[in-house]
Amino acid sequence: MIRIIRICPLIICLGMQISCDRVIEVAKFSPNIELFGFGGNVDQSELVKEKTLPTFTGRENGVDIKSLDISQLANETENSLALDHFHVNVREALLLKRELFEAKLKVFEKDAEVQAAFSDYSPKVKLGTTNNYVLAQSGNNTRMSRDDFMDVYLKMEYPFLDYGRREISTQIAIFEEQYQFKDLAIKVNETSFDLVKIYLDYNSLVKKKYVLEEFKVNVDKYVSDAEERFAGGVSNLSEVTLAEQARTRHNARIVSFNQRFSKAKIQYSENFLGVTTGNFDSRMLGTLASSIFRSLEEPIFKLESYSLEESLLAIEQIIANFKILQHRANYLPKFTSIVEGTAYEVDRYDGDWQVSLNLAGEFGLYDGGESGAKITALKNKADSVKQRQLALNKDLEARLSTLKGEIEAANESIKQSKQQLDFHQKKLSEALERSEKVSFNLSELVSADENILDSTIKLIDQEADLENLWAEVLNIHGIFPDLFKISFDDIGK
Repeated sequence: MIRIIRICPLIICLGMQISCDRVIEVAKFSPNIELFGFGGNVDQSELVKEKTLPTFTGRENGVDIKSLDISQLANETENSLALDHFHVNVREALLLKRELFEAKLKVFEKDAEVQAAFSDYSPKVKLGTTNNYVLAQSGNNTRMSRDDFMDVYLKMEYPFLDYGRREISTQIAIFEEQYQFKDLAIKVNETSFDLVKIYLDYNSLVKKKYVLEEFKVNVDKYVSDAEERFAGGVSNLSEVTLAEQARTRHNARIVSFNQRFSKAKIQYSENFLGVTTGNFDSRMLGTLASSIFRSLEEPIFKLESYSLEESLLAIEQIIANFKILQHRANYLPKFTSIVEGTAYEVDRYDGDWQVSLNLAGEFGLYDGGESGAKITALKNKADSVKQRQLALNKDLEARLSTLKGEIEAANESIKQSKQQLDFHQKKLSEALERSEKVSFNLSELVSADENILDSTIKLIDQEADLENLWAEVLNIHGIFPDLFKISFDDIGK
């Protein structure tokens, strides 16, 4: 006994040296101390109130979403049917995407984890029995059970002092739910962008189809007129050959076009519920860039607020910091109160019962460096996330700056192509006038008409490219959920 007393001071000193850093942690965590759920830095009732899911974009300032309202724009333009078709079809296709259903379910799972975290603030009540029935026995050992009994107990457990562990766990659960929700917003935005590209590509091909069909009518008429003139003896065979060559060239164009069109049609029908013919004239879709995308002013080429991806990284960094606090809390003591009432031998109850209070506490002195290693890893992760966020911001800013230049160049190219188209249309008018008043020249007519066709096809491609550039700008800003007015509740309806 005397030897044990002499060793005690040595054990105490050794324990103080080992746990010196933990004593420091206790001092750091002193503001988080709560007693029976009261105190601490975080008002849990406020956390419950603020546990609502954020909006998809969280955008309150910056880009004016009202300027992107399809219905308003549709009423102010001559192309309301095309704008309506664009909005309705992309929105309906978006809401039926399976990956969005799965992402929504993950949000529900995280919400359940939040509810579980809040349950830590409620006492745990358990009702149970302790039974002992001797089935067989031989001998006189004093440790043998001599009597049969069944006790009933009612136990209530509640951590009355945990140095903020519950607060930290609750915050982690809340931010993980927000992370999953923001991830869903990103999926909505990216899926929208993919659908918009499919939609624009297919409908630009439909516009080309109209143009090619119109030219086919023209070239067939040129062949017919050449054959009639040759049959009437007012022209030679070379004129017929010239018209036939023009038709052959156009047939080759159509064959090449149909190969691409059939692939785009299949992709479109797979994403837009098999709808390949709409109640609209696709030639009106050339105004999307001017009516929707161009309605965004200069700030659209700058990141005045977090993009969706940056917001996701910001939440990830917050979660990492809270997890650091969670592991640091392992350095600190934890105390649990247990109130237990027991009724003894209820199978032959004679009124014996007892209510007891148990205060259990533990203080981890040493864990082999596990907590320290995890804290170091989480600190590195938080720093890494911050660097990724900065790099992403620079990349997006650079891409927006590039897109601004590409859009300006595309607008200038479209302007020049329209001038070329006007020039060739005037040439065709002049050729028609000379053919009627001076002398018929089929070669000049066919050449002018083919130049018009080439210029028109080129213009359609340039307008489609411009619309895709604007769509990428909207994608970077994460505007598509707002543009198509998608809410969390809409998905899966």
